[in-house]
Amino acid sequence: MINNEKGISLIEVIASLVILSFILISFVSFFPQMGKTNNSNEDKQQAISIAKTELIYWKDYFEFNGPEFKSFISTPSNSFSFIQTTDEIDSTEKETKIIISTKPRSTYSKPVSNYSYDLVINTINDLENGTTNAYQIIIKMYKNETIPLTETYGYVFINY
Repeated sequence: MINNEKGISLIEVIASLVILSFILISFVSFFPQMGKTNNSNEDKQQAISIAKTELIYWKDYFEFNGPEFKSFISTPSNSFSFIQTTDEIDSTEKETKIIISTKPRSTYSKPVSNYSYDLVINTINDLENGTTNAYQIIIKMYKNETIPLTETYGYVFINY
């Protein structure tokens, strides 16, 4: 009767349940992490889209309003039509950059109040071919004004 192995003992059943529990717990711990990663990727994707839109907005605005842009580069402390009351301007960075900290200005289908960005304008001309000057502008997107999400850049071409 001792050598009869026709059935499964209680100890074998408990051992298999413990092993299965460890495996299931390790899989379940991946789900919250995947959710956080998905949310982070969604925030980054939306920030990239907003950054591209804002870059196009500023590039077109500055190129269309060349004299105002030239005046802004030389004296950023003056008042300009494109500076809103909530914007913060910092032109102390080695006097080669002007940073405008702001919220997205373009129209969107839903509010994006938790996003903000810095518009960095390089005041040093990157191109000198006589009548055209190129100034680099950078959009640095943030979530909740502190968490960096993305950065993109372009050039403003001003004819003199």
